[in-house]
Amino acid sequence: MLFPFTLMAKNIKLRPGYYINQQGDTVKCNIELRDWSKNPSVVEAVGSNGSLELRPEETRGFGVYGLADYTSAQVTYHSAMITGTNFGEKFSDKMDTAWCFLKLLSNGNVALYELKTNQRIVFFISGHGGTLSELVYRVAMKDNQLVEDRQYQQTLLALFIKEGMGTKYEEHIARTDYKENEMVSLMKLLNGSSNKVLYKKSGTLEPIVFAGGIAYIFPTHFAAVFSSENHFPTSVSPMIGLGMVYNLSPYSGKVKIGLSAAYSSYKVSDDRSGVNGWFSSQNFYDTTTYNEHTFGSNSFVSLNLFATYVLNPQSKSEVFPERRNVVFLFGQKQFEGVHRL
Repeated sequence: MLFPFTLMAKNIKLRPGYYINQQGDTVKCNIELRDWSKNPSVVEAVGSNGSLELRPEETRGFGVYGLADYTSAQVTYHSAMITGTNFGEKFSDKMDTAWCFLKLLSNGNVALYELKTNQRIVFFISGHGGTLSELVYRVAMKDNQLVEDRQYQQTLLALFIKEGMGTKYEEHIARTDYKENEMVSLMKLLNGSSNKVLYKKSGTLEPIVFAGGIAYIFPTHFAAVFSSENHFPTSVSPMIGLGMVYNLSPYSGKVKIGLSAAYSSYKVSDDRSGVNGWFSSQNFYDTTTYNEHTFGSNSFVSLNLFATYVLNPQSKSEVFPERRNVVFLFGQKQFEGVHRL
């Protein structure tokens, strides 16, 4: 029975990146990569002058090389939820205004940005370095039917018409849902050769210290020289090792798989005492008073293949739903008995 947990040093989550200060200067630094299931409001950065907190109202943006770029902006957007079933009969006009780090999804003549909040996903576009505009999408429930306000399609169609491509891609735009992959695909068509290839979502490797405890259970009974029906008690021993975790979802950090090598050992013992004997006749019998001490020990290295899933990406708790162990034993099991008559 294994009770595992993982320990990660804080510095192994630092990734090379940059931030842009209010004067427009790009400053290279290390960014603490967290599980950003939504756009971060505060980012930890470590530079030559120490650590600092980056906030969207105080910087122009930041980026993590190989993963993502974010730009700072004050935006006004529709904040009502667009997923679930609890919608009103009318499209919500609720608006929020906030400073945000917007994630850059596609760049070119027209840039596409994404904002993930606790309530919804919002996409923005910016043409030729201009102001940011929300791609509006709202939902309502009328007569138990979901009704969609797809204003974003009209906005995108206007951009295609401006580039002389409206007729060619009109049906394509009408089929485009309010999803990241479909929006990025459409922006590639719009920008054409000006579209810049951004970072692809790829897995990342993270070193870990693997530690935990393992319970050794000995259900089999054994007989010693004098006593019988003996068994060793359960032994709980520490387990420690090193490994690597492959992050399958580098932005949210929800799903990971890993491989670790860990060392563990145990020592067990069983003590029995009593009187044993046999009787054949008054002249032929034997009585033995005994104390028996039986002990054993072993050690091994195990290869642990495991998967983790983060239930709440903003917390540090992880669960291990599956693991496979390959055990390498050091030497032979040692069980010895000491008998005192």
